[in-house]
Amino acid sequence: MTFFLVSDHIHPYVMPGDNKEWEARAKSFDGVTSWLGGYSGVGKYLGGSYEAQLEILYFRWGKWVEENQKKLFPYITPEFDGRYVKWGNPNSVPLERSPILFEKRLEIALKHAKTTRVVLIGTYLEIIKKEIEKYS
Repeated sequence: MTFFLVSDHIHPYVMPGDNKEWEARAKSFDGVTSWLGGYSGVGKYLGGSYEAQLEILYFRWGKWVEENQKKLFPYITPEFDGRYVKWGNPNSVPLERSPILFEKRLEIALKHAKTTRVVLIGTYLEIIKKEIEKYS
């Protein structure tokens, strides 16, 4: 069994080369990821869409992991809507749920999972949605 110490240092506002201290911290881990692919509660994404942002983030950080002998763990989500949870923001912009978009997100993640062949898929809202529906 193989274990990795992974940090979520991949962030839409910090690219390789932008912050040497950020990169130095990232180097202390076996690999890096981005929590939910850098989901934005305000709906702003690099390249104008969540899918474009995934491509940009994982392309740029993919080069960084190769240069630094680290591993990339692409992380995506099929959707995100934090408006209905206690800790959420009722004004957040949901990330659209769509089988077509999920397939595109998954293709991007798989393309960039060269160093591990591992893709992280984060979703938790199914449980919350079922509870909301139960009491509606």
